[in-house]
Amino acid sequence: MGIVFDQSLNTTDSPSFVDGNFSGDLSAAGINTEVGGSYKLYKLGAAGDTDTEYLETSFQFGKPVIRSLSTGDGVTRDLFVGSISDARLEVRANGQVFVIGSGSSIGVTSSGISLNGGAVYPASNDAITLGSPTRFWSRIYSVDASFSGDLVTEAGGNQYIYNTYTGASNYERLELKWDADVATIATTSDGTG
Repeated sequence: MGIVFDQSLNTTDSPSFVDGNFSGDLSAAGINTEVGGSYKLYKLGAAGDTDTEYLETSFQFGKPVIRSLSTGDGVTRDLFVGSISDARLEVRANGQVFVIGSGSSIGVTSSGISLNGGAVYPASNDAITLGSPTRFWSRIYSVDASFSGDLVTEAGGNQYIYNTYTGASNYERLELKWDADVATIATTSDGTG
């Protein structure tokens, strides 16, 4: 089991331990862990217990890692970097990541990127492209839109202005398109539209 200290250890030497468990505070001018070691701060249980919750710092594949972990009936907690009540990076136990600050947040989940409050805009006007000539967005859904430049529909594309729309086979719309090299403006409908 090793040497048990139940009192303060004051030394100007550099003591060396293979394993160590501490209760209370551990203060030192420098704490070093050998290659392959880690630091664990327990919320529930202790090293070797069946049920634990802890924060671990370590290196994995040459990269520094800070993560929330658990064993047994312990719960893996969300990890906050920064202030709980203000600006922070939040890594949720379910894998979601949020950047939160001043009443707005950006969330990254398996289903996409979400914005809560605020707006998304480039750092300077007319300087950033959304998409590229070879990488298009498949669809854009918006309540309103404002364009200060040209709205270009590439060859083969059409523009539709809907009066009613409940699906691709149930609508009433105005179409602006080229049909066999003839410019066409027409009303069309499908289903009960």
